Amino acid sequence: MKDFQLSSVVTPEPELAEEYAVAFCINDVSYAVMMASPHDLDDFAFGFLFAEQLISNTNQVHDIRVTTMPDKGMVEINITLANRCLSILRDKKRRLTGVSGCGVCGVEALQQALPDVTPVEQANIIALDSLAQLRDCCQQWQALAKSTGAMHGAFLIDLEGNITAAREDIGRHNALDKLIGSCVRDAAFVPENHAILLTSRCGVELVYKVANIGIANLVSLSAPSQLALSIAQQANVNLIHLTKLDGPRVLNQAQTLTLAKGHLHE
Repeated sequence: MKDFQLSSVVTPEPELAEEYAVAFCINDVSYAVMMASPHDLDDFAFGFLFAEQLISNTNQVHDIRVTTMPDKGMVEINITLANRCLSILRDKKRRLTGVSGCGVCGVEALQQALPDVTPVEQANIIALDSLAQLRDCCQQWQALAKSTGAMHGAFLIDLEGNITAAREDIGRHNALDKLIGSCVRDAAFVPENHAILLTSRCGVELVYKVANIGIANLVSLSAPSQLALSIAQQANVNLIHLTKLDGPRVLNQAQTLTLAKGHLHE
């Protein structure tokens, strides 16, 4: 492939993002197929299981085996869950072909698409004035986005506004699942001491995912949808739009925030 140029200069082949069909097989039952980037797949598996609420802790996962087939553009993730998870698996089972990891597409009923959300109970104070720098800082953590121009990012932020972890994927839901998976696999992870930053628009499914692991601060570089705001209000999640020019814009303040004077926009 050659980039179209008006000059006669020959440009190098561009680096394009990889996109694989990732099949989840749980206790020998086909569960879902997602379109995703073929890296950080163990994190993806744990994050997906939490997002689907198939597990509530990592001890319920007995085994994960990842088989990558680059010649076919496919990945198979075989997962063995504890027996006590099987009733949940039977209730939630779906065969889903998702486009870049959309977590709502393919569910069988409206109640599954918009379930009740358990409110996040508490969060430590986050300093909003420290968030303005993140728009520039997150680019340093996105090697794949820099090389391909086609990746979403999800970032774990501490209470001082520092990035401590990041995951990338061609699908915005997948990037968040991968980050969540890395968090729950870390025994030192404390949800109330963190925020999550997303480079993508903030849809309702992303709010559900963040609330499900007990994080009360969700920051996005793009504005959220009205439904995402509504669910954030129900979930007791601070929803913050990090604008390009005006700094943090708090759309839902459910927990305690601190802020340097002059930086708050509502």
